[in-house]
Amino acid sequence: MTILAVLALALQGDLDSKTSERNTEIINKLNAMTVDTDFTDTPFEEVITYLREFSGINIYVVPQVYEKSSKDSMKVSLKVRGVRLMSVLKLILNQFELAAQARNGILEIVTQELVNYNVVIRIYDIRDLALKINNFPGPRLELLPGAGAGGGPGVTFTLEEPSESKVPPDFLEELIRETCGKETWDKNPNASITLTPNGQLMVAQTKSVHSEIERLVNMIRELR
Repeated sequence: MTILAVLALALQGDLDSKTSERNTEIINKLNAMTVDTDFTDTPFEEVITYLREFSGINIYVVPQVYEKSSKDSMKVSLKVRGVRLMSVLKLILNQFELAAQARNGILEIVTQELVNYNVVIRIYDIRDLALKINNFPGPRLELLPGAGAGGGPGVTFTLEEPSESKVPPDFLEELIRETCGKETWDKNPNASITLTPNGQLMVAQTKSVHSEIERLVNMIRELR
């Protein structure tokens, strides 16, 4: 994936601060509101309609949900009183291995596979690893017997040439692919990794994989 493609991907989702605020409002409402339910073999669509009208939240069921299971087979049985809306939603969605995400000011009901494909774009400043670094060790001192005044020990100074050390960019990128996330780079169409010309690493990956990358980069720094 090119840098432009990655940047275009970053623009998907929250486009402005107002959208982000609406997402936060959705989460807060799910945690604050309590609901009574008395569903017995109620069609999933009717349950979602009830929760939508009760909460005032824009709830959208993505088409992939009904590709996984037919509408007729999705029935909900749940009877609770005074339970948080967030908990009720989880209980219902867990029955069908579904998930919910607040995105663009809408609460989306999605398959677990789609959640696993959600990526976050982060830029890692690895210029200290990917670019050449000069190492100036300073002079090396040697004591020579009988070389000083009056036959005492003498001292010689040797200026060592500065050495250069670096982690090849291709090696660093391959190391991340092989040790962090592994098969997700091939399975997740949204995942990508790009080394920019100025030595920064632009990565589109899930939050869990980003945690692995951060640990790896920090470990490399400690070992250098």
